[in-house]
Amino acid sequence: MVLENVVVQFFQNYHMNRILVPLNQGKEVEIVSDQLKKELVNERNIHINSQPITSFQYYAGGMGVLFLLMTVVFLVGSMIEEKEEEVYKRLLVSKLSNTSYIIGKLLGIILMSMIQLAVIILFTSFVFKVNWGEPFTVVMIGCSFILNAAGFGVLIGSFINREKTFNSVGILGTQVLAALGGSMVPLYLFPQWVMNISYFLPNSLALQMFLKSMAGADFSEIQSGLLLSCGMGMAFFIIALLRMSFERKHRYA
Repeated sequence: MVLENVVVQFFQNYHMNRILVPLNQGKEVEIVSDQLKKELVNERNIHINSQPITSFQYYAGGMGVLFLLMTVVFLVGSMIEEKEEEVYKRLLVSKLSNTSYIIGKLLGIILMSMIQLAVIILFTSFVFKVNWGEPFTVVMIGCSFILNAAGFGVLIGSFINREKTFNSVGILGTQVLAALGGSMVPLYLFPQWVMNISYFLPNSLALQMFLKSMAGADFSEIQSGLLLSCGMGMAFFIIALLRMSFERKHRYA
């Protein structure tokens, strides 16, 4: 990064000198003024209440999202354990519908994840003085991410029948998602194609919304992200429901 800044500064100074040198050589001022009109720096508007993100804020959000992913993996593991210990088969012969089963698992994951999110936010707020932003906005971001992650976890759990297999895949997948989602290092350090992929990861989407909230964004500025996150969660939930209905019809009918 230091080398990059040195090189960029050198080329900026070179370009500026290349424009200003004709003034000392008696050339027309109009030509120089036209060159000076070219933008040397890209500008963008920022929110009037925007604040710089501190390292504590960034990694509080990054580690909070990572821990929530791990919680979802642990809770979905209990769902896989039911399949392995024949509890799931007993539930299938009862009057319990697939929709009730999936909703029950989803609500349990959401409830436990909400408790953990509350602990993370309160602890970092009081101990490390981390400002997460407006409470309502933070709660909505947390709910949308938990719905997204829980739906994704239940979907994966509907395809796997071995707890050990799921735990191995879940732990590895959590680390990969955390790395690609910016929980370990900022996203701008990655190549552009990795950044493009990360925008559609549940944890990366939640982290970016948390960072916007910490920077002073209001609810209206993150509405699109909330809708996308909730939509992804509902899509995962519907696919998991269809998958379990298909399995029940062809295997346990």
